[in-house]
Amino acid sequence: MLLRASQLFLLFALGLAATLVRAQTEEALAVNAILDLAADGSVEKVEIHDAGLLLPYVREGVANSVQRMRFEPVVIDGQPRRVRTSALFRIGFEGSGEARKLLVTTVMLGQPIATVAPFLPFPEAPMQRGHGALLWLRVEVDAQGKVLGSEPLAVVLSALPRASGDDREREASIQDYLQRAQDSVRGWTVLMAEADAEGRQYAVVTFDYAMQEEGGAAREFPAKTFPALERSGIRIEALRERTRALPPGTLMQVSMLR
Repeated sequence: MLLRASQLFLLFALGLAATLVRAQTEEALAVNAILDLAADGSVEKVEIHDAGLLLPYVREGVANSVQRMRFEPVVIDGQPRRVRTSALFRIGFEGSGEARKLLVTTVMLGQPIATVAPFLPFPEAPMQRGHGALLWLRVEVDAQGKVLGSEPLAVVLSALPRASGDDREREASIQDYLQRAQDSVRGWTVLMAEADAEGRQYAVVTFDYAMQEEGGAAREFPAKTFPALERSGIRIEALRERTRALPPGTLMQVSMLR
């Protein structure tokens, strides 16, 4: 399933809005959390990020409900792994009086969580060329989660049937998408990060600039990798596994726990 730009932006906006937002069409709330998942998909740890806006008993009820959930295991390098992932839940209430019950449902896993996270629109030029892209950035953050800089890890370019086969146009589209992704993460404050061998904090973030039009499916070109991928000791296959393990079209962040 591929998502149009407007749909992708909506998913991203849902994940990166304030940690507590009231739905306009129904009595429900959206709450961000960070989960540690065991290899079997059970929840080992829950951190609710609600900026203190939930009543204590509701916050405790959400955490308890999530703790009892079981998710599909995340498979990396062919093996189920322990992971830390972001999650977006919808909470609401059913019934009234003493019969009133808290309902917690999963909206999506894996979207980057940030307190400040502008997402810039798709760049126009590659869209006109008929190119989409799936790309990964390594985003370095300080102890407070503030973004210090970013480096590209890899890009997989895709092309609609109407796109030309010109190498220069494809390279231009790759650079356009990379620039837009790096511009987007500048100024983020990330709530979830991991440490490399030198103790620096970083997050691996995926941008899925999926394109969909009538007239045929997009075809993918071989991945273009960058020096930061080798330095990080991450295999391109592992990045693809992270992508396949979570809902298509999400911009995501998943860390493998040792």
